[in-house]
Amino acid sequence: MKKNIMKWFIIILVLSGWVVSGVIYVNLKQEKAKAETEIVELKSELQAYQFLISDVEKSIGQIDSIVETLENLKNNLELLRNKMEKGAAKNESSQNGK
Repeated sequence: MKKNIMKWFIIILVLSGWVVSGVIYVNLKQEKAKAETEIVELKSELQAYQFLISDVEKSIGQIDSIVETLENLKNNLELLRNKMEKGAAKNESSQNGK
């Protein structure tokens, strides 16, 4: 009878071990699926940030170009104003000389 009880005890231990192993396997599989989903989400966020950074860098280049063009325009207008002032001064001096 002791051998029979011992035999059933061993069978129960083996079966319970299989059940526990199955539960652990299912849990690990679910955790792996969640981790893979999170990895995909993070990769898509990373790509979105990379596109945003690219757009910002392009915009910076365009803004720098606009600023440079405006500075050149300002310099050209200042030169034109100076030439006009010199021309006006020459006209006044030539009229005063008459």
